Amino acid sequence: MNSAPIWFGQQQYLDHFNTQPTQVKARSQDLDTHKRYLYTKLCSVYKFKLPGNWPVNWFRFWLFQYGSIAVIYTKEFGWTAQPYSITGIDLYYQPSSILVTNHMFRTDKKGKIGVNAQLIHLMDDYYGLDDLVGKYASILAQIDKDIQVNLMNANVSVVSQVKSKKQGDSVAEAYGQATQGRPFVIVNEDLMKDKPLETLLPSPKQNYIVGELLQARRNVVNQFLTDVGIPNYNMDKKAQQNDREIAENDDETKAIASVILENLQDDFEKLRAISGLDISVSLRPTYSKERNDNGKTDPSRDVPA
Repeated sequence: MNSAPIWFGQQQYLDHFNTQPTQVKARSQDLDTHKRYLYTKLCSVYKFKLPGNWPVNWFRFWLFQYGSIAVIYTKEFGWTAQPYSITGIDLYYQPSSILVTNHMFRTDKKGKIGVNAQLIHLMDDYYGLDDLVGKYASILAQIDKDIQVNLMNANVSVVSQVKSKKQGDSVAEAYGQATQGRPFVIVNEDLMKDKPLETLLPSPKQNYIVGELLQARRNVVNQFLTDVGIPNYNMDKKAQQNDREIAENDDETKAIASVILENLQDDFEKLRAISGLDISVSLRPTYSKERNDNGKTDPSRDVPA
């Protein structure tokens, strides 16, 4: 006996409470910021042609974060893109029937794949890319944290030995006036006698690694772009790439993007066959340029829309 399909609200509840922070990876504003940035990069690869009444942000959100979205025919709204639950599988364990719920529907909608419904999916396993995006966002958030800590440690802190709290307050006041730009600071003649201020961290410049961290950040972003299929030049200041190495990098970036594009185009073709919708997907020209035999970019060989 099949279990009842999970409701959309229940799925979001489970997703939220199954995300457990750890000492290494925690949900934070920095993490969310980087996830939004990386998802924008990811979505920029693909150009969708959708019906005018389908919000493209809604379509892309479910497709890229959750891996798939259903398109089902309804009497109230015609063909509409919605999150779904699987209610049946075929001989090869592929989804064969689905259930769609929405607060605007009078009743829950049952769909049969290839008849009145079609799934649009990214990867062969129907999963989204949130695990990949989350991995790189966590690394970038950690690098940002390290940069902030290193900048703080680069401050020149000083220490002074005093005999009483009153004397300490006087030293702190004098130091505060000096560091605020006051050109002439008057203190008691015995206040600083034989007790000069000493640097707490003697060599702050040696501990300054912000430049290396910024370069590491660029390398992480480039590696993410490579993984999701966005051409880039994975190089740092210490090395240059030749045409052959750049061509090899381009071939590497095509891996995931090619699988995603093939799955999307196959699903869109099946959807057009049962719905007649004018719907399509292609790589944006910036990411679809191929290389000629000399390893140079040839704009005339763009992947057709």
